[in-house]
Amino acid sequence: MSNSPWGVMNPVALKTAQKLGFPADPSEIERLPNHDRIIFGDVNAEIEGLKFGAGFLLFISNGAIKMLEGYSHVGPWPAEIKRFVLTYADGSERNFNEVAEVFTSKASQSAKTKER
Repeated sequence: MSNSPWGVMNPVALKTAQKLGFPADPSEIERLPNHDRIIFGDVNAEIEGLKFGAGFLLFISNGAIKMLEGYSHVGPWPAEIKRFVLTYADGSERNFNEVAEVFTSKASQSAKTKER
């Protein structure tokens, strides 16, 4: 195991990340301006073996993705996931105008807070 800037990763994970184009240093990632902290979570999953499904939260910190969290609504995750369907909380299609509004309003709130 190696302790990289991305956390502890085994050699295979490090080589795979390099092949996929992940920068060796997370500080090299281009960041969204004026975004201190956003938590975004409108994606759900219907998962075979998980009666009430699952949800996901995307954490953005200092303008970059910090973590993607998956959670079950009730009960433990199945040992193996063979089939799943992803859906959006407000319907079957992504409302990109709503997404843009979230990022724009958070950016303006963040900028106003910094001005004070």
